[in-house]
Amino acid sequence: MVLPFHLPLPLAEARPIEALPADTADLALEVKLDGWRLALDTERVQAFGRRGTNLTGRFTDLVESSRVLGPAILDGELLALDAAGTIEFTAIQRRSPRGPRPGEDFTIIFAAFDLLARGKVDLRSRPYHHRRTELEHLLHNGPSTITAVPATRDLPTALAWLPAPGVEGLVLKRTDAPYRPGRTATSWLKWRERHPVDLIVIGVTATDPAHQALVLAQPNANGRLRPVAVTLPVGAALRTEIAPLLHPEGEVRDLPQTVEGLPGSGHRGRYLPVLPEVVLEVQADQEAPEFGRFRHRVRADRIRYDMAPADVRPMPPVSTVGPRHGRSGGRAAQSR
Repeated sequence: MVLPFHLPLPLAEARPIEALPADTADLALEVKLDGWRLALDTERVQAFGRRGTNLTGRFTDLVESSRVLGPAILDGELLALDAAGTIEFTAIQRRSPRGPRPGEDFTIIFAAFDLLARGKVDLRSRPYHHRRTELEHLLHNGPSTITAVPATRDLPTALAWLPAPGVEGLVLKRTDAPYRPGRTATSWLKWRERHPVDLIVIGVTATDPAHQALVLAQPNANGRLRPVAVTLPVGAALRTEIAPLLHPEGEVRDLPQTVEGLPGSGHRGRYLPVLPEVVLEVQADQEAPEFGRFRHRVRADRIRYDMAPADVRPMPPVSTVGPRHGRSGGRAAQSR
C-alpha cells in the first residue's frame, strides 16, 4: 500500500454562520450543494460516509471509476443526476445497498472539494490553496463521474451562483489553513441561503423549555393541513411571546410521520398538539417543501399577527414537489 493512512477517519466540518463576513479576502468560496458527504480512497477502492459508514458496495460504479486516478484520498459530496442532468437528492437514497441495478434512471457522481493524500504524501497539514491546486491537477483528465467543486476568491462570482436549484449556499475556507477534522472555529464556514416562509403552528415538542421547538404545517391544495417542518429551538423572547397564543388540542402524542426523524431535527419523539391559530414566519433553506416536508430544520423568526391560517399559501401537490436541486450545465452542475 502506498497511501500514508486509510479510511475511515474524522472529516472536517463547516461551522454554520447566519451572514457572510464583510471581508473575504483570505477565503476561498465553494458552492454548497445538496448531497451525501463522502470520503474516497482510490487505492483501496473504498468509500465512507460522514460517520464512517462503509458505502463501497452501494456505490461500486463510482468507486471503481476512481482507480484511474492512482493512490489518493479525496473528500467531497456524492450526488445523483437524473436523465435531464438535474441533481436528485432522493435518488441517492433509492440506490440499493447492494449497488447499481439495471434500469436505474440516475447517474452517481462525486464532487470533490479536498485532497487529503496523494501517493505517499499526507496533504492534510498543507494549506488549502496547495491542496486545491493538487486536487485540480489530479482530476484534470479524470473520469467524468469525478469532478472538482467550483471555487473562487471573488465574492460577486460566488454570489452569481445563487440562487440556483440545488445550491444551498456557500462554504468559505481559509486559504492558508490545513485540513482539520471536526468543526473548527475559523477554517471552514457554512452559509446557507435562506427563504422566508409562512407556516401554521400545530404543536410544541414535548421537551424542556430551553429546547422546545414548534411543529409547523402548511395547507395542501384541498386546504387540509399537512405537517411540514420542525423549528430549531425557540429563543426565550419568542417563546414568551407565543406561549399565550397557543391553545392545547388533545394530549401529547408522537410526532407526525411526515416530520418524525426529520434530518437534523433531533426530535424523534413527542409533541403537544395545539389549535392551528398562529402563523409563524420562518427562515428555511428551501423555497418550498420537498416531498411534503422541509428536510432541514427551519428558524423561527416572528409571529405574523397580520395573517390568519387561511391566508397561508397552499403547498404544491406532494407528487410534483420533487428534489429539483441542480442542473447538468453551468457552474453548479459541475459540483455537488
